[in-house]
Amino acid sequence: QVGASGVEAILPNFVMYDPNLKDYTDAKIQQDVDTFIHDHGFTGFHIPAVAGYWFDVDGSRDVPTSAADPDPAAFAALEKLITATHEAGGVVHIWPWGDEGRKQTAEELPGGQNGASDQRLQKHIASRLGALPGWTIGYGFDLDEWTDNAKMQEWRNRVNGESGWAHLISGRSEGPNSGTDHSGDTQWHVGLDYAGYEHHAPSYEVYVAAFEAMHGGQPVNKPVMSEDRFRVRGFDGHGKDFTYDDTRRTLWIATMAGGAANIFGNLTKTGGLTVSGNDGGSLPYPDGTLGYPAGTTEVQQQIKTWSTFFNDHQRFLVDMERQNDLTGGPANQQYALESKDGNLIVIYGEDTDEIAVKLSELIGDSDWSAGAKIIAVDTREVYQEIDLGAFSLTDETIDLGQTSDWALAVTPVPEPGVLGLLAPVIVGLFVRRPRET
Repeated sequence: QVGASGVEAILPNFVMYDPNLKDYTDAKIQQDVDTFIHDHGFTGFHIPAVAGYWFDVDGSRDVPTSAADPDPAAFAALEKLITATHEAGGVVHIWPWGDEGRKQTAEELPGGQNGASDQRLQKHIASRLGALPGWTIGYGFDLDEWTDNAKMQEWRNRVNGESGWAHLISGRSEGPNSGTDHSGDTQWHVGLDYAGYEHHAPSYEVYVAAFEAMHGGQPVNKPVMSEDRFRVRGFDGHGKDFTYDDTRRTLWIATMAGGAANIFGNLTKTGGLTVSGNDGGSLPYPDGTLGYPAGTTEVQQQIKTWSTFFNDHQRFLVDMERQNDLTGGPANQQYALESKDGNLIVIYGEDTDEIAVKLSELIGDSDWSAGAKIIAVDTREVYQEIDLGAFSLTDETIDLGQTSDWALAVTPVPEPGVLGLLAPVIVGLFVRRPRET
């Protein structure tokens, strides 16, 4: 929501953030905002398992069984981070709890979940943070081990009810860790505000399946978050961990699937050394400095290319829908989005040096009567638009000169004498569907 003026799309791709609230100085927060939001292009921060710090920022992360009163310093720290992040155009995503094995859950409190101590915390969250824009909550992790949907609904309803402001509050399910079947996980999100899943290295098809998940015969129809953390721990990745290429490509495919949220973190130093993988914040991604293998030295700039393409140029709109009949389709690693009015199409293709653009399907659309202007962007490089010129409405195969992961921005050419800005359209290998009238 943008004031009273309407709704604006956001692509929430968070970077891991240090949960030690006592360290949230003004200088640290500003440096991190500059580094990760302005320089990298991430759209916010993820704080894992505040847990015991709710009650004592100088104490243990374990939730003390005698805890009763929240620590005002915890809320002062969060207020500073949320405010600075929101002013930079971002969002803070908070896990209030962790898992029971680490003693980081509300079960440790006197009265347990939604007991007197927990309710006191909920009221503090509502009163101190409720009126602040720019934050969301995911209940924690490994939730299937210690909570259920009814308890999360009660927690969510009290926080939003007490504050009078609607914030997105939900909790991730335990799966699916692999595959596209989400039917066993949708019960977790009933009565909550988004659908969070524990995907491990999700593909485009997994993201699409999450958006299309059904519950009780009806579409879930909620924002989707892939709520495990995609961490680079070593250059080659292992298990569910990511490589730098995985990071870059996941930003694009999650967007092309419909704008799913994700959490990323670089825990690899120069030379391949790793830092703790669970609790700390992310290191900056490589930016061209020495000590990283060839091909990984400008990851920070690649992330920024994604952000510049979609966020700075406003090429992801609220009403966009998947339209893969405009492309070669997922089988050919070609993915498309189209705006409701048909004047904005976004297509992303991987490992290709040419893109077929079937502009003949636009014939008859008055907005395109003067043809199309096409701009190409190599998503593996520092952001640079390559102006390919204007095209008549005929089918084209565009030679891009080298194999890479490409996006094309295509805008209608204005008719002579027509003034005003035109929405960009991104087009890749596609076959245009018949246009609705």
